[in-house]
Formats: sequence, C-alpha cells, structure tokens
Amino acid sequence: MKSKIKHLIIFLAGAVTGAGGMFAFIKAKWQKDFDAKREEMIGYYENKKSEPKTKETDKTVTKEETEKVNSEDVKKANDIIKRFDYSKISESPERTKNLSPALNDDYREDPYEIDGREYGSNEMYEMLTFYLHDDGDIVNDKYEPLDEDSVENYIGTDILKRIANKRDENPELDSYYIRNDRLKLDIEILIEPEG
Repeated sequence: MKSKIKHLIIFLAGAVTGAGGMFAFIKAKWQKDFDAKREEMIGYYENKKSEPKTKETDKTVTKEETEKVNSEDVKKANDIIKRFDYSKISESPERTKNLSPALNDDYREDPYEIDGREYGSNEMYEMLTFYLHDDGDIVNDKYEPLDEDSVENYIGTDILKRIANKRDENPELDSYYIRNDRLKLDIEILIEPEG
C-alpha cells in the first residue's frame, strides 16, 4: 500500500511540474507575440503622426456650412411631402394601398387621358377596367356601380365630361384610357350601349 501512495505522490509531483513548465513556456511565447504586435502598432501610429495631413483630413466643417446643407435638405424633403401629399397618408388607408408616385417630371396629380397603346405599358401601374353605360353609370369589372367619391378618386369628373364630349363628336367611340399617377393605375373605360 505504501508503494501505491509513493507512486501516486510521484505522479502528482510530475504532473504539477509539467503543468508549471508548460504554463511558463506558453506565457513566454504569448508575451513575445504580444510585444511584437504592440511595437508594430506603435510604429504604425508614429508614422501616421509624422505624415503631412491632406486637405480632406485637415478640413473642418463650420456650423454655418452644416446649417446650410441641412436647411437645403429640409427644403427638398418638404417639397416632396407637399408635392405628393404625404402628410395626409394616414388619413386614408385606402389611398395608401397603391400610393407611391414616380419621382419624375411626368407625374400628374389628376387623372389624364392616354393613348390606348400606352395602357399597361408601365409595369409599376395596376390595370383596371370600368364600364360606362349610356345612362352615365360606371361599373367595375364585377358590374358593381361606383359611387361618386370612387369615380372622382379613380377617374375624375373632368375626364367624364371629356368622354361625353368625345362621344358627341364620335358616337362610335367604344373605349377610353386614363392614367392615374397618384394611385399608380392605368384605367380602361369600355363604353357599353344600353341594350
């Protein structure tokens, strides 16, 4: 039994000595690597300090310049908000469904007539078909009548007057095409005689 204890004590002493030696070796290696990296970084930043400053890094922006840039950006943002009436978006959830007008010079607030060849040419615009009866009623593709607010929102009363005038000039007129940039819609109005 004494020999087993003796062997255990020798084993533990060897393990502790080996672990201590390994710890000292690893610590020395890591300390050497750390010192080399530290000296490299010190050299890098000393070189940076001694380099002459370029105009870009040396330039400071004055408070007036910052305010000028900010005020120009605010003016542009306010113009966009007014132009596209974003301030009222939350008032009408139905209107926000298709609202995201194109930011270009062709944008028009009110619906306008387009050529039949242009109908559906803009991939960003949804296409709708309405039917206009001789009695003036307008129905959707499910033949459900549109109320006055919907007619005004989608088509506009001015367009309806133009259609009536064109039909007086040309009784054979059977279709009319409208673009509504505000709602991103191309609208086809098919004229159906009562019968």
